[in-house]
Amino acid sequence: MNHAGDTPFSEGAGATGPSAGWRHPWRAIKTYFAVPPEANSGVPLNGGINPVLKSYMHPQDFSPRRYAALLVIFAASIFWWLGPCLSMFILDPLLNLGVASIQVITPRTDCYDHTKAWQECPDAGIANVYHFYHLANAEQWMAGLEAPQFEEKGPYHFKIREIRHNISYTQNWTQVSYTYHTYETLDPDRSCDGCTLDDTLTVVNRGYQQLLTAMRDAVNAMDAPSLSPPPIPEAQIYYFYVPSVLVAIKAGLEEGLTAPGGYYQFFGNQSATPAEDALKQWASCGYLQASPYFPVDPSSNTSFHFAPELCYYTQTTFGMSDIGLDPAAAAALYGALTFNCTTSYADPIASAFMFRFLALSRATLLATLDTEPSPAPALAAALAPITDPQWGMLKGYLQYLSQTYGNETYQIPFVHEMTNEQISATIQAETTRWLAVAAPKPEKLLVYSLLPMAVRIMMDSVTGAFMGSVSAAHHRWAHMPLHAVAERVLIPANDTLPDNLAALVPATAEQFAYMQWADCSILNTASSLGSTLSTPSSPKFPYAPELCAFMLDNFASLGRSFPLHPIMFPELGLSVSAAAAKAFLKAVMGASTAEFSDPAASALVTGLMQADRAAALALMAPSLSASEAADLAPLTDAAWNAMKLWLINLLPTWGRLVYTSWLHAGQAGPGAGGLFVTKTVRELLYGYEDPVLKALAASKSPSYYTLAPWGYRPFISANFPTPDWPIQYFTNVTGQNVSYGMLSYKDTDIGTYHPLILQKRLVTGAAKGDFPQGILQYNGIPFSMKPRGILNITGANEGIVQGSNFKPTKKPFQFETVLARPIRTIFTGNNVETKKVKTYQYTLNPESYQACEPAFFDGWKNATGFDETVFRGVVDDLRHIKGTTPAEYWRLMGDDAALTQWLSSTELGPLSRYFAQDPTTIARLARCANSDDISWAWDLSDTWACPTLVTLPRFYMADEEVVATTGNTWEGDFRSHGWYFSVEPFTGMTVLGHKPYQTNMVVARTDMAYPDLWVAPGSKNTALGQHYGMQEDFVTVPLVSVMVYWEPTTKSSLALRGINYTRSVLYWLFMLGIPVTAGIFLFPAIFYLRFSKASKLRRQETAELHKSRAPKPSVRKHDREMAAALALVAAKGGSAADVALPPERSLSSDSESEDGSDDDDAGATARSSVVSLGGSGATWLGDGTAVGAGKSWEAKARAAVADEADSGSANQPSSFFITAAAAGNGAYDASPEAAQQAQQHAEVAVTFMPAAGSVHSGLRGGLRRRTTSAPEEP
Repeated sequence: MNHAGDTPFSEGAGATGPSAGWRHPWRAIKTYFAVPPEANSGVPLNGGINPVLKSYMHPQDFSPRRYAALLVIFAASIFWWLGPCLSMFILDPLLNLGVASIQVITPRTDCYDHTKAWQECPDAGIANVYHFYHLANAEQWMAGLEAPQFEEKGPYHFKIREIRHNISYTQNWTQVSYTYHTYETLDPDRSCDGCTLDDTLTVVNRGYQQLLTAMRDAVNAMDAPSLSPPPIPEAQIYYFYVPSVLVAIKAGLEEGLTAPGGYYQFFGNQSATPAEDALKQWASCGYLQASPYFPVDPSSNTSFHFAPELCYYTQTTFGMSDIGLDPAAAAALYGALTFNCTTSYADPIASAFMFRFLALSRATLLATLDTEPSPAPALAAALAPITDPQWGMLKGYLQYLSQTYGNETYQIPFVHEMTNEQISATIQAETTRWLAVAAPKPEKLLVYSLLPMAVRIMMDSVTGAFMGSVSAAHHRWAHMPLHAVAERVLIPANDTLPDNLAALVPATAEQFAYMQWADCSILNTASSLGSTLSTPSSPKFPYAPELCAFMLDNFASLGRSFPLHPIMFPELGLSVSAAAAKAFLKAVMGASTAEFSDPAASALVTGLMQADRAAALALMAPSLSASEAADLAPLTDAAWNAMKLWLINLLPTWGRLVYTSWLHAGQAGPGAGGLFVTKTVRELLYGYEDPVLKALAASKSPSYYTLAPWGYRPFISANFPTPDWPIQYFTNVTGQNVSYGMLSYKDTDIGTYHPLILQKRLVTGAAKGDFPQGILQYNGIPFSMKPRGILNITGANEGIVQGSNFKPTKKPFQFETVLARPIRTIFTGNNVETKKVKTYQYTLNPESYQACEPAFFDGWKNATGFDETVFRGVVDDLRHIKGTTPAEYWRLMGDDAALTQWLSSTELGPLSRYFAQDPTTIARLARCANSDDISWAWDLSDTWACPTLVTLPRFYMADEEVVATTGNTWEGDFRSHGWYFSVEPFTGMTVLGHKPYQTNMVVARTDMAYPDLWVAPGSKNTALGQHYGMQEDFVTVPLVSVMVYWEPTTKSSLALRGINYTRSVLYWLFMLGIPVTAGIFLFPAIFYLRFSKASKLRRQETAELHKSRAPKPSVRKHDREMAAALALVAAKGGSAADVALPPERSLSSDSESEDGSDDDDAGATARSSVVSLGGSGATWLGDGTAVGAGKSWEAKARAAVADEADSGSANQPSSFFITAAAAGNGAYDASPEAAQQAQQHAEVAVTFMPAAGSVHSGLRGGLRRRTTSAPEEP
């Protein structure tokens, strides 16, 4: 226990020696935090002086630890909130502003420097990864034996770089426009082992599919050839009954001769058989001339309605009943006219002979019969006795029968109906045949376009054959029949012609060719070059090239029921002179060569197939001279019809031959062109010449086609093989120095345009509210015309920048360049790392891959008033402007206000009324505008110019129906074949892209080159078949898959990681580090102030002081007056015992003033007793109790305190007032006024400590500070 005068207690002095705390840690802690024993000694802790005054006014009681703790609490409290506030309101905005400023496009941004003519962009880590589908069984597939089988070849990994040119900004720097192209370089390290650009693959030919599509469009735009022959007049139909009528006449005559009462009954038979007598009666009326037994009665069913015999006809017509017809000749003629006929059946052979007899002269028919197989020559000999006049009378008789009996028979209802059906079927069969041959189909239209070249090749072959024959027979050709010369046509020449004859050979051979073509007169037989000109070393012509040969083989198509012979042609109106043949063929060939088909001639051929004679002559007039037109004028309708059918017949013969030869030019089998090709990877990617495409391009525009190589050089890659490829190519073909700035994205700029030269106009992000890299134009237009609607390109970016502080709840909306349509994406739920950069993984949102919803699309059209017909009309108008005034078209596309004004003048109106704002609606509309009717499939037919379906590789996620049309099974997975990208959250940059697309061709059989191709059964009835409008089954064939892939470069990933690490460090520093650090200082300081020994003691003192009535611990005037009164008492001679002061005690330098103990009763109020040390010597307590005079003031006070203790306040401090007494006896001898004044100025309040047994039990009673006490003087 410490008493007055002991060493004051010092905080931290509980152990002696500097290392005592380490030797006894528990003791040190206990000493530091335990209440000292002198706290129970009863001695005031501050020596009776106010501790607040003492703490601040007395150096020996100053506490640095306490002030340091208060300072720490103050500073830590500020930093506790300062760190998070700085992070949220200053640091984050500054970082976001920095990221946003980096994304804003300025001339200082990489690859956006407008002061350079062109620039190559830094490596952005973008790559294209190709996998080709090699056809392993092309021959078997073509033959229809197997479904196509594929071998996946790859990967071929290419690095992509970009070249930009023509960069320009708007005046306010809010928009930037530029043209660009990309090139790719093979990366062997990331490609398959041993894979090179020289690898050879067999794949489906995209160029051929484009060609067929172009032809299909042309077919839809044209009319089928008019091949229906004119209806047969009824008078001609009557001839069909003549053979049967002749049979009936002969039977009637026999019956009349042999019937009871007939000729035989009276005169007997004249010949061996009744048939012979009947023929005699038919020919000369020798038996029944005057007989009434054979009457003619049109109203009787048992009599002849017309005179039946030939003799009656000649008698009534020529006045000769007997024309002297030889009986044997008459019998032969009758037999030929009625061969196998009955009264109800007309034999076709008999009908054919009848028509031939009617059509030809006697000499022609007999000559024809002589050239035909047996028994035709015998018939010719039998008919030879018939003279020309008799021949003519016989023709007239047959005509008479057709007009009488034939007409009568035709009028019988059931016969009429039956005859019409038979004749119609016959005619319809021929008509249907030629309509099928001539019907325009996609592939057939290709052959149409090649027909002039086919005719040129054919005629050159015929002329060459005759030239060879002339050369081989030079020393004897003038003495040999022409047909003998022709028979030697392919025999090689052994020697040469003399000069005077050599000059005549070409013209002579050409003349032979035209003569042979027209009437087969060079061979002088009914044979053609196609069947006769052959040797073991030189095969014959694949098809008969001549018109005459065609007519011989297709007489029924010419309206003839009998076989033809060249000698019949003049009489049948089928004769064509050599001059007319030359004029016609020259017009058909035009300027064509063996490698070029004249487009004007192709158009003429197409027109001739649909024209009659008059129209045909009008069509050919521009290409004919006057003499040639005069040579063609005598052509009959029959001759012209024959030439028209000959042209059509070239389609499946010479045209097809030329076409298929061109498809496979340079190879014996498939590979050079056609449905599939065998090419190197380099050729497949960057282009190869397709023979048919090149021929058509050259024929269409001989001077232009080399400036548009993409028209005949199919390619797959969207990149050039080298950075300067377009510069070099256009420089070579134009002969001018082409620079990067001259390259154009406008397809009207011939000579500098290429479809791989692209253009963009972007928002820079410099204006408030603008999203960086938002697209305003793509390839010069702000929107895209799709098959069924309009796609707004403006607003969306290409998904490279998503915005800083990107959240996975977002569904980014972007423009996908490969698909040429806007799409929406969604978070997959996967957080992935790309080169140690943490990202969110995104994939396609359902509305971007689900099939078009017709009901939704129709609802949108109804809501916006969109009319597809009006839309197509406006599109056609824009195309017309583009074709006629390209400058005006591009001005409209580049000026939003001008375009809006122009559209407002149309029925369509401004496009803004059709553009939705909701990304979900836009994505759903895009599926319908593009006609995407299959889930997980995109129709890019308008981009690839042929039926093209884009899916994910290996048909991953595709509909089962689509997979079934391939004839194969496929397997895929999301990691390798799925579509996704990854976004770094803080910068919002898409740091990884994995966007694979597989290009598939929809292939059907063709009627010319691939009629037996294997196709998927029932595929035309699938949703895919209905989507493409397939009329027959097809097969879906994959061509190539390309994955657009990118990842950050090492430099970029380091930068991103640095940004994120810096941001994370700053975030945790400000949000957690600073508050934690502040807490490390704050909580110990608070703990120290609350739980240290000094703090506990001070709380006890404060608790005691809070029992005072003093309102606050301020040093006031009253306190100063108390000190002065005490000094005055001493000065008057008062004893030290009268004013008892406890021994002075100073707190340690580390002690602090506490606000009070929580255990004290703050509402308790001490009672006060007042002792007046006046002249009467009486002491008055506060409650009015008198205490005897003469006692010391201390005793009086203690008495008062004792009384207070009795009243229940023993444990509370007591207060009383001391009034200064007079010197000597303790009384104040002044006057009452002076005493009152002195009392007012000298009265002091003194607090007396509780007696023993209180909380301070054991301490001496003494003064205790009050918070209202005045400062005490020393």
